[in-house]
Amino acid sequence: MATWADIPAAQDALGMGSQLAMLTRAAGLQVQDEIVGKCVWLQWIRREERRRTLFVAYIVLNLTSIAFDVSPLIMNHEIRLSLPHCNVEWVNTSAAEWQHTREVYGHTECQFQSTLAEMIAGRNVHQEEPLSALGNYALINALIQNIYFERQTAASHTIRLDTVKKYESALQAWQRSWEATQETSLDPSSPNGPLGFNSAALLRLAYLRLNANLGPCRNLLSQDPKSTALLFTDDSIPLFTRSLHVDRAVLQCIHALSIPIRIGIAFVACTQSVNGSIQHPLCTLECALLLSRWLNMVSDAVQAWGLDSLREDERKLLGMIASLIRETDMAYTLEGKETDSYCIRRMAATVVRLWAETFKGVHIFEIVRVIGETLSIVADLLEKRLE
Repeated sequence: MATWADIPAAQDALGMGSQLAMLTRAAGLQVQDEIVGKCVWLQWIRREERRRTLFVAYIVLNLTSIAFDVSPLIMNHEIRLSLPHCNVEWVNTSAAEWQHTREVYGHTECQFQSTLAEMIAGRNVHQEEPLSALGNYALINALIQNIYFERQTAASHTIRLDTVKKYESALQAWQRSWEATQETSLDPSSPNGPLGFNSAALLRLAYLRLNANLGPCRNLLSQDPKSTALLFTDDSIPLFTRSLHVDRAVLQCIHALSIPIRIGIAFVACTQSVNGSIQHPLCTLECALLLSRWLNMVSDAVQAWGLDSLREDERKLLGMIASLIRETDMAYTLEGKETDSYCIRRMAATVVRLWAETFKGVHIFEIVRVIGETLSIVADLLEKRLE
């Protein structure tokens, strides 16, 4: 929890990360724990408890890497565990109930390494029986970690096209597995827990990071909204090149924006602290960064070569963004008689402002407040450029 607090507490927490990684390895992260043959309930509980604890430690450390753009302290290749089972099995209170649940839902052991390899190959991993929500959550963290290292070794701000295609197939395979999970829900207050809700945010982050080099602009470790906002709006920093694959990342941003608009931005602002999610604020920051930068790039292209120079898919994406804005109190920003280029640039400022408004409530974590303040400053800067 301290990782998301103010700077002194966050620095202490980051320093303790190496200790957590060491203890996790010492507890048997690299030891295969597949259950072969029959197993009694108490034996299964001990095995599952250990498995879940080690995976949660891996996930916590990986979220630190995701948030602050630092190297992960536990690598994917170190994990030799099997994936955790479904929560419905974990919460059983008797051997008879547990046995019945296993008969209904199945109890196949899925090794982390082989399942991840199948997913990266683009193959379905849920054909025998669905993976658990925690298992899927661990796997989307693993995919983001792989993308992180692909990004680190890329010669420029773009990753090789064959690598992008490979991981897009992997993310599609992950999404199919996530949709097949009995515990999947986009409701943060679901009785099955918030893992499905938080996993959806990480899926969007994976698409964004696969297609854009957003790391240099996040700067969250500084917890300085002004410096982050200046990096955010510095068009000289190359993040991505317009392409069909970037279009898919833009579509993820549009889907992310549609949720608070449909629910109600004021309502989201009042209730965001209730779910205590760090994944969605991180996702919001990067969606705002990518979508506003993409709109400004499109605006420059329209100013130079006209609206007809855009691909059909890009024009459709612009239409989707405009439709969302028209559903909000900021619909008036689309009513002017400005040029197409100016209108698109105004849309960039508007989408950031809408996201910033969702952070107007009270927050549990300091980093969430920093993200909200950063977005407000970015919106101010983009609006000032329109004058």
